[in-house]
Amino acid sequence: MGTTSVKPRIVPGTKKDIPLIRALILELAEYERALPGEAPVTEKDLEKTLFGKVPAAEVLIAYLGKEPAGFALFFHNYSTWLGKRGIYLEDLFVRPAARKHGVGFALLQELARLAVERDCGRLDWSVLTWNELAISFYKRIGAKHMDDWTTFRLTGDALAHVAGAEEMIYGRRPRQMIVVWGVSLVSIALIYWLEYSAPALHELLLPFYWIILALASYLTWRWLRARSRKDRRGGDRRRTDRRDETDATSS
Repeated sequence: MGTTSVKPRIVPGTKKDIPLIRALILELAEYERALPGEAPVTEKDLEKTLFGKVPAAEVLIAYLGKEPAGFALFFHNYSTWLGKRGIYLEDLFVRPAARKHGVGFALLQELARLAVERDCGRLDWSVLTWNELAISFYKRIGAKHMDDWTTFRLTGDALAHVAGAEEMIYGRRPRQMIVVWGVSLVSIALIYWLEYSAPALHELLLPFYWIILALASYLTWRWLRARSRKDRRGGDRRRTDRRDETDATSS
């Protein structure tokens, strides 16, 4: 870049920077060895989530002279132990041509300043295990490696699977309901038979009969509720499909 003597300049990202922010995100994805299609973010996505009514995150853009050199994207998290907000750094990226000019440190310095200004308890981020250059840099500035923690993530089908767990358990297993009510009916028949043939045993087993009936009723209610939710979602999808078809036809 020919800007070795230029001090990095850090400014907040604005709506007019959306194309630049997206370009930097895609460059970061390439640097982090993402597969094709793993970063499908669009400018519309960024406008909605970063500059909508309730922004989900904030962006800092670094410049060397007039040239964009990198960016940091961050948002607030919360520490229950400290009782304070924190800042979580989701992405930090410096373009290759701008490296070794203090851009990465300038971005972190501005984030640290914001954290102190906003009375945050800490600044957190993650780093890929193979990025030894970044890890070494973070250690040099005093960042602590959280050895006792590991990151988990739900995404895609796994996220949908967990979100629909109740439906999975109660809404897709009608055979279970048949078994539950089969056991309940057998219990009812047994209780009536014992009432005439063994009254003493009937009195002893009667509480268990009510427990079985209550459990069967509860499971049936959960199953019906899950089925109702599934039907509503299916109806919403069908209505959306019809609207899409209408829009396509009218256009």
